Parts: sequence; C-alpha cells; structure tokens
Amino acid sequence: MPNTDRAGWLLAVLLLMPTSVWAQPTAPTQRTYTDWFRDRDFFDPLIAEPRAPQIAFNFPMWAKEFEFSVEPGTRLVWEVALGREIPIFTWANFDDVVMAKGAQGFGVWVDVSFHMIEDMGKDPSNPIVNTDYRFSLAKLKYYRVLSFTESGTQRRWRSLALRADLYHHESTHLGDEFVINAQGAHPDFERQNVSFEFYDITGAYNWEGTGGLLHSIRGGTTGLVKPSHGYYSDHTLMYPAPRPVLKSERNFEPYVQYEYHAPHRVREGRQQRWALFTSVDLRRRIVLDFNKPTADTKEDTQWSINLLGGVRSWKGFQRFVIKEIYGRVYHGVNPHGQLRNQKDYWQAGVGVNFAVGDR
Repeated sequence: MPNTDRAGWLLAVLLLMPTSVWAQPTAPTQRTYTDWFRDRDFFDPLIAEPRAPQIAFNFPMWAKEFEFSVEPGTRLVWEVALGREIPIFTWANFDDVVMAKGAQGFGVWVDVSFHMIEDMGKDPSNPIVNTDYRFSLAKLKYYRVLSFTESGTQRRWRSLALRADLYHHESTHLGDEFVINAQGAHPDFERQNVSFEFYDITGAYNWEGTGGLLHSIRGGTTGLVKPSHGYYSDHTLMYPAPRPVLKSERNFEPYVQYEYHAPHRVREGRQQRWALFTSVDLRRRIVLDFNKPTADTKEDTQWSINLLGGVRSWKGFQRFVIKEIYGRVYHGVNPHGQLRNQKDYWQAGVGVNFAVGDR
C-alpha cells in the first residue's frame, strides 16, 4: 500500500475513534458543602475524655470509698453518662469521597450531658452519690488535611484539628440518700455548691487512614470563664449551718490525650465489624479545698489518668447500636462534684458506649 494511502487510513481511524480516548483526565471540580444540623467528624470527643458528651454505661465498676461514705472499703458502683454533641452549622470543601491536601472545614456545635455514679449496695439504700449536669453554648471546630496519599483502595492522610469550647456550664449535686447517710454518720459533713462555667481549648494532630485507622495526639486546657467566681460558692449550703468558704485560687487544668483506632479490615468482601482501640486522658486536676487557711493559698493538684482499651465497632454499624466495649481504669482526683477534694481515688471495671444517630 502506498505511503499516502496508509496515511489516509491512519487519519480516518484517528478521526473515528472516540474523543474520550484522547482526552486527558481532569481533576474533579472542588465543591463546598454548607449544612445545618449535619454532623461531621472534625473533632470527635476522645473516648476516654472525662465527662465527654456520649452515652456510656460502666458496670460492673469497683471504686475506692468516697469521703463521707457510711461503710468503709471498696464498693461496687454503676456509672452512667448520657450526652450528645449537637451540630448547628458546618462548612467544608471535601467529603468522604473527595479529599486532598489542603481540604478543610469548620463548624459550630453545642452539647448537653448528664453523669451519675451510684453505690450499688455498700451503703444503705444504694445511694446515688453524685450527679453532674453540663451544657455548652458555643463549641467551634476546625479541621485541615495536611497531606494525602492514595494507592489502590488504601488512603492515608495527616490532619490538624482545633476545638474551642468557649462557654460550658457544669452543675454538680450530691444524691439525697448519700447526703442523708452522711449527715447521720459524719458530724463534720458539709454540703458545698460546686458549680461553674469554663472554657476548653484543644489541638489535635492526627494520622488517619482507610478502615477507620487513627492515631490522635491532643493537648489543651480547661479554665474558668470567670476566675474570680471560683469552682464553688463562697458559702456552704444549709447543713449543718452556712459558713463562709474561701474561693478557689487555681483556675485551669492542662491535659494531654492519645487515642488509637486499629483499622477495620476487609475480609471476604465485608468490612470487619470490630477492631481494637485504646484511649487515654491525662490531666493535672485541681484538688478542691473547702477549708483553705488564706484566700491566696493555692490548691493542691494531682495528675489523673483515665485509661480505656477494648474493641470498637465500624462506623457503618454505629446507628442505635453498641459502639465500644472496653475495660477502664481511673486514678487521681475524684472527678465527682463536691468529692473533687479527694486525692488518690480510683475506679476500675468494664463499660459499653452506645451510638445514637451518626455516632
């Protein structure tokens, strides 16, 4: 075949071939997502975070005796938390499918939570020892992808996250049965009103990946919104008689945290439901002092650790089901309301967290 004919045939083939064969692939168009009342995991609460807004049932748990308990010695307790972060507004330029270096998002949340611990039989009438009520009015979150790699079905990325809880109220209350028991057994028993507003500022550096892989290192501090008001009232409550109480001098508690989620593997075409996790919160807690000798006396502090480890459900199973099953150990300042004046308190046992809605 002459060269001119060959060139003609080649030109005809090229013209008849679909244009898509020769078109260069283009990057997906970047979208922005602006949503109201939609949850995004920009900065989920640490599982081991004390008083986190989550649904948790810890039982059986064993605990050191509380100040003003009737019977001495270790006791069986039940600890319950009911809470939820409520998303108000979120904005992002990425979703679970489209992600790249520089992707970012921010949002506003509020939350509400209730926490209770009960003595399960050591003292008369199985007293509820303490209840805490919390609500946040302005929780801001920011998330940014620092690096991103993808190979086949495997994705890995590093991220920076910031959280600023600007106004959070906590109100604590000893249980009625506990108070009645304490009044009868301890002549020096007094009721204190531990109630305050605080902020909580946190930063996180994360390594994340396919299947829910996570390494998260966090650090931050809580502090009083109004330091001059202190953590508790300037007087005792009615029993046995009101007396002046000097306000707390220290007003913030720094902390560091770490959490690891093992990836949920794909086996026989299905995502593995359970994978290991560990979560630890370490904070410099203030030991409340209701009998300070002078107003400028600084309260004692103690490093307090909350350590959890167990299995975690894949997020595809996290709608109205068990989320985590774990063993838990706590040691440090008693975290329960007025009893935060007790050092070297400990709890140990097992717990279950439940998911409602998206988490």
